[in-house]
Amino acid sequence: MRKKSDKTKNKRELGTPHDAAFKSAFQRKELACDFFRHYLPEDIRKHINFEKLELVNKSYVDEKLKEKHSDIVYKTEIGRKAGLLYILFEHQSKPDFRMAFRLLCYMVNIWKEYSEQKPGDKKLPVIIPLVLYHGRGKWTAPLRFSELIKGGRKFSLYLPEFTYTLTDLSGYEDESLIGGLMLKPVLYVFKHIYDGDFDSAARTVTDMVLILQNEPDFLTFLEWFLRYLYHARTEHKETLKRIIDREINRLNTKGAKEMAMTVAEQIKKEGRLEGLKQGLEQGVKQGIEKTALNMLRMGTDMTVISQATGLSEDEIRQIAAQKEQKKLPHNGRKRS
Repeated sequence: MRKKSDKTKNKRELGTPHDAAFKSAFQRKELACDFFRHYLPEDIRKHINFEKLELVNKSYVDEKLKEKHSDIVYKTEIGRKAGLLYILFEHQSKPDFRMAFRLLCYMVNIWKEYSEQKPGDKKLPVIIPLVLYHGRGKWTAPLRFSELIKGGRKFSLYLPEFTYTLTDLSGYEDESLIGGLMLKPVLYVFKHIYDGDFDSAARTVTDMVLILQNEPDFLTFLEWFLRYLYHARTEHKETLKRIIDREINRLNTKGAKEMAMTVAEQIKKEGRLEGLKQGLEQGVKQGIEKTALNMLRMGTDMTVISQATGLSEDEIRQIAAQKEQKKLPHNGRKRS
């Protein structure tokens, strides 16, 4: 079996456009802090020392899950005391029935690392699991871990138990979204990114952006929005270009327009380069598979083919089987 390249690994860890947008937004401490202040329950919020809030620059998602999931972890002190409190911030664009189980796995990873780093500390830190959801429908997964266990109530004293806090954007009216000048448009974009027609939402986002033009983080938000829109929406790229160009022209200052146009062109160029790269990679892959099939026809030993192409013997057999399957008509017989 071939070893996966660092490029493949990096691409996998990026996950979906939604994961990338979530991380680039809420890894900004001021934005995360604003979210925690407005959306965490009061009985949690009152214990958080926001002045000591610190991003933990590490993911606790298991390696096998990094392609599909992302997490952000902050740590702080409990009030003015020395005790540590971790906020495990997870993002979902569709319901995951086993969300509580996933969160438990992340929490165990955090506690495990903490125990290794501080073997003399007899107690573990508090971890608050928090989920931000912005899918098409309502969140339907259970919030309590015990609801995932068959017959769990009978053995509740002997099982782990916790409840994660959920912010389900599908349950908010647009006008009820709260937060600072940066947080509100970020949440609005997440809430509407799946809209069938993004035209109206794009106009509303620009209205919010116009208020931000004199803010220090204006350019950062604008770039974030354009990148997320370009990579997450499924419209034809020309339709997206029309929407983006129209909204850029609504910006008040020449500098803002020029910057937005530069960012938009850069994103489109990146998209073209990625498409070209994928095309080249696909061409190389097809060439290797063709070589393997030709060597099979010549009666070359499977081990030699594997060494020559870098494919595993199982992969070679699968390619050969797929080739044979394509020769079969719908009735299952080989074409003459």
